[in-house]
Amino acid sequence: KMFIDGVAIARITDNSLESSANMVDISNKDSGSNTEFLAGRTSHTMSAEAVFSFDLNSLEGYQSLFATFAAGTAVEVVVSNENVGDFEWTAAKAFISGLPVTFPDDDKITFSIELQVSGALTYTVIA
Repeated sequence: KMFIDGVAIARITDNSLESSANMVDISNKDSGSNTEFLAGRTSHTMSAEAVFSFDLNSLEGYQSLFATFAAGTAVEVVVSNENVGDFEWTAAKAFISGLPVTFPDDDKITFSIELQVSGALTYTVIA
């Protein structure tokens, strides 16, 4: 499950988390024919795909997410299975960077949410 400011995104079919680090090239003449690197800044993105609903009363469907996206408001994001003793990821500050909607032929309408984490991502035990 993915929670935005404490509210679960409704009807999720898939979600993911990606962490990466910039690699700083520190190669010099002493490196010979080898390239040398140091780990630089890390960055994290989160995404989810969900079934679209035209229901304006949907708690955390497309409509409320779009309002947050349009306002450029930071959100807290938690990815969790809610099982005590398991781990969960928390982004105290993230921004919605994309909200595409897909309208396929003869299939359900879906939307995706793409979030860019600003700052640290924590990985903690669920209490």
